[in-house]
This record gives sequence, C-alpha cells and structure tokens, in this order.
Amino acid sequence: MGTSRRGKGQTVSKGEAQKLRVYPFWGQRPYAQIHLLCSQYNSCNAAEWRMVMLEYKFDTQLLIEGNGLSEDKINEYFVKHFEGDCLLAVGDEDLIKIHFHTNTPWRVLEYCASLGDIHDIVIENMQRQENGLKG
Repeated sequence: MGTSRRGKGQTVSKGEAQKLRVYPFWGQRPYAQIHLLCSQYNSCNAAEWRMVMLEYKFDTQLLIEGNGLSEDKINEYFVKHFEGDCLLAVGDEDLIKIHFHTNTPWRVLEYCASLGDIHDIVIENMQRQENGLKG
C-alpha cells in the first residue's frame, strides 16, 4: 500500500492509511469518524466544513472486492473524472474502501462496479443531516 491521494491534493501516508483501515464505515452514524479525519487532514474549521458539506451533499461509501486493485489508479480516476472532495481509497489488491463526497454518487457506484464486486454501500445526504433530518 503506497501513499493515497485525497481531496484538495492532500495525501495520506502508508501508516495513516493503515490506521484508517480500522475504521469501519458501516453501522450507526459511520460518517462521523471519516469526516473527523477528512476535516483534520484538509484543515477545515467548522464553518468551512459546513460549506463543504453544502457543496457536495452525498457521502458515498463502499467496499470494492476484486483482484489486482490499485489505490493509486482508483485515486487518479476519481480526481480526473469525478467532482467532489474528501476522497479516501485505501486497501490492498483484493479489497478497497472508498469514501467520497459528491453530488453524483451513481457515477461513483458505476465506476467501482466496473472494478469488482461492490458491497457495504452507504450513501447519505449530508444536507439533510445538517438540518437534523435522517440522511
């Protein structure tokens, strides 16, 4: 596992990526852990974080299971083809965890499904959550 690129050109070192792998993103209010890490690495304060949430409203999370998966190739594809932020693509050749904020989660799912079997899919509307509603 090499260095993983994320939104706004930030990177996560191999050691940081391994720490991220222990955070399950399925279950009750999973976005909080990843958002904390994302906001920390992207140096967002609370006001900036709310603006980011409004810009890209869907928190898209999933696992890709396949053969010969590459964090770097997936990151490059996301950066070139999708508009969004807070990208995390960490894992190994057989399993990659994806976390991405976007307004077009269906495009993310379509691409990821082309790489392997996708599962544990979570798409949450962060605008609704910001307003105290179920996401």
